Amino acid sequence: MENLTTISEYIEMNKDQIELIKMKGLRNRIKNECNILYKQYHNVLIEFDIEKNITIKAVEFTNTNAITYKFLITHLFPFYPPKIFVNNLSYLNILKMTGEYEKNTLKKIIGQDCLCCHSLNCSVNWSPAIKLYNIIDEIKNTLKIKRDIVNLLLAALTHCLYAKRAP
Repeated sequence: MENLTTISEYIEMNKDQIELIKMKGLRNRIKNECNILYKQYHNVLIEFDIEKNITIKAVEFTNTNAITYKFLITHLFPFYPPKIFVNNLSYLNILKMTGEYEKNTLKKIIGQDCLCCHSLNCSVNWSPAIKLYNIIDEIKNTLKIKRDIVNLLLAALTHCLYAKRAP
C-alpha cells in the first residue's frame, strides 16, 4: 500500500475505483462501508479487477506490527459474504480448530466447539446488515481466542516440565 497521509487522499484515490462499480446499490454500499472504515483504519484501498470483483483492504497499525484485512467482494454482496483474508491468510483457515486440545479448550473458554459455525461469515449466520467493521471486530476476537488457547497450551506444557523436575 502506498504511504498516504490523510483520509481525504484515500477517499480521492478510491473515488475512481468506486465509480467503476456499475450497480448503483452495490456502489453506494461500498462507499458507505469505506467511509466507516476510513474513520477507524485510515489506510483503506479499493481495487476493481477485470473479473468485476472488488477488493477492499484496511490496514491497522499496532505497536508491534500491521494487520491487513482484505475483503474480496462479488456483485452478490451484501447478500453473500465476502471472502476474507488476514495478512494474506484465509480467515476460514484461521477459524479452523485442528486438534482436540484446541477444541476442548475452546469449549472451556467460550462454550463453543467450532469457531466457523458461529462466525458472521458463515452462510447460515450471514445477513446483509453485517458491515465489514463487524467482521473486523470478530476477527480481532477470534485472534484473541486463538492466542488464549496457545497461552493455555504453553502454560500446561510448562507445568508438565516443572512437575517432572520436582524432587
